[in-house]
Formats: sequence, C-alpha cells, structure tokens
Amino acid sequence: MAPDIVDEAFDAGRDAVRVLFAAQAERIAGLEAEIAEFRRLIDRSSKNSSLPPSRDSREARQERPKKNKQARRAAALESQLGRR
Repeated sequence: MAPDIVDEAFDAGRDAVRVLFAAQAERIAGLEAEIAEFRRLIDRSSKNSSLPPSRDSREARQERPKKNKQARRAAALESQLGRR
C-alpha cells in the first residue's frame, strides 16, 4: 500500500484508519487462503492423489523406494516354475 494512502487515512481520522485496517485484514486473509491452496497443490503426489507417478516432484520421486530387481526376478522365476 502506498504511503500517501496511509497518510490520507491518518489525516482523515480514526474511522478512515479503521476502514484501511479492515481492508488490509481482508486482503491478508485472502492471500493466506491462496497460500494454503498453493501449499496443498504442491504437496500432492501420486501417493495422496490420482496423479500418475510421472507427475511427482523430484523430491517425491527420490522418496519412493527402489524396487529390488533380484527379488522381482526370483518371484518371476518361482511363478514360471509354478512354485507359488
């Protein structure tokens, strides 16, 4: 907010300052709501939404456990041999 608007409000009296503060409080509440929504969107990953894993952030991708290739191969071999 421009300093001249604040000065004008002070010169106009207490009621003008109260109106200015109320307008600022309303604006701050709106911005806080936007920030909360942005944080909610940023925190979405394939684990907590319907997004595919390819849309995860780098951090979320690094958190995913790596698949054990050896265990997968052993399971596939057992499956092929009918041991399951």
